[in-house]
Amino acid sequence: MALVVEHRVQLDRTLRRAELRAYPVWSDDREDNDGRTFRVYVSPQYLWAIDQSSVVHSIVNGPSLQLDVTVDWETDHPAALTDSLILTSPTGTKFVAATATAGRDSLHEVNKTCTCETGTWTYYAKSNSGYVLDKSSNKTFKVNNCVD
Repeated sequence: MALVVEHRVQLDRTLRRAELRAYPVWSDDREDNDGRTFRVYVSPQYLWAIDQSSVVHSIVNGPSLQLDVTVDWETDHPAALTDSLILTSPTGTKFVAATATAGRDSLHEVNKTCTCETGTWTYYAKSNSGYVLDKSSNKTFKVNNCVD
């Protein structure tokens, strides 16, 4: 099996970002069955899984300086226990959380409770499916106040 890589450039507000997608390709002689004529097939399902536009977050600023962050995203693969969320606080502290459930659903969700810090946080989601690893683009959210 080989891969066909499609290169798409999408225009963001301030920058151009290239997005690569790969499609499995194979060939066989199922139609002619003569051993000499092989037809090439390309799968319509791309291998890299995260739908970038589906990555969203919700935050709850809880008591005792706790910040509860939940990130959801969709893929073309079922959720796996290797899905994870990587958060970076405004002071550079990294928090990592793995999903608690796996299943046949293509909606992924990871939750992390961490110490609240005011300022801009960054995060990204990671999904694994077999040998395929995908990572969302970096996203941000701002915390203006923490609850004591």
